[in-house]
Amino acid sequence: TTDPDTTSAEPQDQSENADAQGASGEESDSDNEPSDQGSEIASSIYGLIQDSSRDKANIQAAARELTSCGDLDGAAATFDAAETSRNTLAKRAGELDLSTLPAAAPLVDELVQAWRYSAQADAAFADAARESPCDNSSSELAAATDLSTQSHPHKDEAARLWNELADRFELPTITGSQL
Repeated sequence: TTDPDTTSAEPQDQSENADAQGASGEESDSDNEPSDQGSEIASSIYGLIQDSSRDKANIQAAARELTSCGDLDGAAATFDAAETSRNTLAKRAGELDLSTLPAAAPLVDELVQAWRYSAQADAAFADAARESPCDNSSSELAAATDLSTQSHPHKDEAARLWNELADRFELPTITGSQL
């Protein structure tokens, strides 16, 4: 019987060797262009990730305000801004031209899903701050928490996929909790 893993490994190794030769400069300069362009897309994706990480600190502070019955108006405003930001991040990610780095398509899909769920959660957290202030057992807060939880697998998978690209392009790695 043939082991599919063994059989499929040989062609992959050959293509990896061809990719390595192209990246090492043994091929013509025109063969290196897709790699350079792929680097630009990877950098663009990392810029979106950095924007998301910057938002995260504000969101965490707003969540503390909400659950401690602190500055609820400020928390609601922060969640509103986060919803807008995450929707913008999802839109910008979806508009990236991945033709020079098709391997990034699953990553971008995961980022878009993570940011859409997170944006919905942010809207729900803002509603909880406005509609059920100081009620940590409210249905609004439970709904917000559920939406936030639904984003976690997408964030974790996006981080895993990003880290594979990050290694390839020598960019920083991340964790799902940074998104």
